[in-house]
Amino acid sequence: MVNTTPEFIAEYKCHVLDPRWRVAHLYRIKPHGAGSPIDYVPNPLQARLYRDLWNRNVILKGRGMGSTTGVLVEALDSCYRTDNFSCAIVAHTQDKATEIFQDHIRFMHDNCEYPIKRELAPDTYGSKSELRFVNGSRIAVYVTMAGGSHQSFIWTEAGVQSDLDPEGAKIVKMQGLPTARDDLSKVFIESTGQGGPRGVFYETCLAAREETAMILAGKIKRGPKSFRFHFFPWFEDPRKVRSDEYPITKEDAEYFKKIEHTLKITLANEQKWWYCETANGTEGLAKIGEMHSQYPSTFDEAFESFVQDAYLTDALARAADEGRIGTFKYDPMYPVDTWWDIGFDGTAIWFTQDIGNMIHVIWFYENVGPGLPFYLDYIQGGMVKLPWNKARYRFHVAPHDQTRRDFATMQNVWKVAKARGVEFEKEIERPARKQDTIQAAMMFVHRCRFDKENAANGLMRLENYRPQWDTKLDMAKPLPKHDKNSHAGDAYQVLAMWHDRLLARHGEQRETRTTPGAMPMDYPR
Repeated sequence: MVNTTPEFIAEYKCHVLDPRWRVAHLYRIKPHGAGSPIDYVPNPLQARLYRDLWNRNVILKGRGMGSTTGVLVEALDSCYRTDNFSCAIVAHTQDKATEIFQDHIRFMHDNCEYPIKRELAPDTYGSKSELRFVNGSRIAVYVTMAGGSHQSFIWTEAGVQSDLDPEGAKIVKMQGLPTARDDLSKVFIESTGQGGPRGVFYETCLAAREETAMILAGKIKRGPKSFRFHFFPWFEDPRKVRSDEYPITKEDAEYFKKIEHTLKITLANEQKWWYCETANGTEGLAKIGEMHSQYPSTFDEAFESFVQDAYLTDALARAADEGRIGTFKYDPMYPVDTWWDIGFDGTAIWFTQDIGNMIHVIWFYENVGPGLPFYLDYIQGGMVKLPWNKARYRFHVAPHDQTRRDFATMQNVWKVAKARGVEFEKEIERPARKQDTIQAAMMFVHRCRFDKENAANGLMRLENYRPQWDTKLDMAKPLPKHDKNSHAGDAYQVLAMWHDRLLARHGEQRETRTTPGAMPMDYPR
C-alpha cells in the first residue's frame, strides 16, 4: 500500500531523482505464492549488484538470488524517469516471455501508486508484451531479436538458451548486443550455468570475468562498453542459513573443508546445515546432481555439466572414475577403424583401435556443411596430418543406404567413397528401433577407453546427447533430440551396434596386431 506519511513524502521529494533510492522504495512485486503485492526491498545480493553495476553486465547467478527481478525493476524505473528510453528484454521461450511481462513488468507497473508512475501512465499497451509511456519510453519482451536501437538490452536465462538452442543464442548475441548502440546504453546478460562449460553464455562469462579482473587490477582502463562480471556464491547470501542442526554427511564435510581451504573462508554451522538440508533433504538437489549448478561456491561449480536426462551421463561418469578417460593415443601396432554418421546438416566420425579387450577411442572429427569428398580427404590425411596413414585403416562403417546421395556431388555416397579409395562395409542396415541402438551405446561405453584430448569434442557431444523433452507432460519423448550432439551420438551407436558383428563377419580376433606401415588384411567386401 502506498506510503502517505509526511515523513515519507518529504523523503520522496528529497530522493526521487536518485535511482538507487527509487528502486528500493517505490516498487511492489508479486509474491512467490498467493497473496497481495509486497514491497520490493533489495536483498543483500541485489543491493550489492546495484552498487557494482557498470553499463554492461554479465551475471552468473544461483537460485534465489533475485537478479532477474532486480534488473527488471531497474529497467522499469529507467523508463519512468528517462524520456524516450527503450528497453528490450529477451527470454528463451514464449512462455517465459509471457511470464516476465505479466508477472514482473505489467504487475509492477499496475501496482506502483506513486506520482512517478501516475504522471507517466501508458497511453497504450501496444501488445501483450509491451508497455508504452507518454514520455516516449517503452519496454517490451521478445523471444528473438530483429535489430533496432535500445537504451537497455536484457537477456534473461542466456545459459539456458545456450544449452537448449545454441544457434538461437548466437543470433540473440549477434543481433541483440548491437542494439545497445551508444556508450550509455545498459546491457544485462544473466543466467545460471545450465549446459556446462560450453556455449555462448559460458564464453561470454569467461571473457567478462577476464576483462573485469584486468580492469580492477589496473592493467587496462575501463571503457563505456567494458563488461562487468558479477558472481555471488551461495555462502555470501546471509539468508541461506538454518537455525536448527541438520545431519552433515561425510561427503559434505569433505566438501566444506575443501572450499574453506580453497577460498580461504570459514563457514558457520548454520550455513552448513542449510546447505545439507537443501542438498539432501526433501528438495534433494544433490540426488539429481544439481546442487553445485543451482547453488555454486565457485565459477567452475556453476558450470558443472550434469545433464539428468542425457543418455550416457552415468556410463561416462563411471568411465572417468575408472580412469578410462585419459591419454589413449594412436598405437602404430594396431589398425584403425572409423564409424560414421553422414547427414545433410553435419557429419561425425569416431576413430578407434582394438587393443586387448578394450576399444580405444583415439580421435573424433565433425563438421557441418562440406560434402562427403571433404571428409574422405580428411581421413586420408589431406586436411590435417593424422598420426597414422591411410594404409592403417581396417573398417570404414556407416549406416548403409543405397539411395543416399552426397549433396555436394549428387552421386551415390558409397560410389563417391569407393572412387576416392575408401570402401565402406556393406550391409550395414539401420536398426528398426532407435531405442535399441541407444541402449547398445549405453552398454558399450564400459568397453571403451577415450583419449581426453583428441576425442574431447566427441565426449562433450555424448555427455549432452539426450531425448526430446515434452514440456507439457514434463517427460522425455521416445526419440533423441536432433541438435549439434546427435550426429556424434548416432555415429557412436554405429560403433556399438556393428563392432562385434564385423569382427565375427571377418573372422577377426579381439586383438589384431599388424606391422607398422603394413596394409591390413584384404578383407572381402
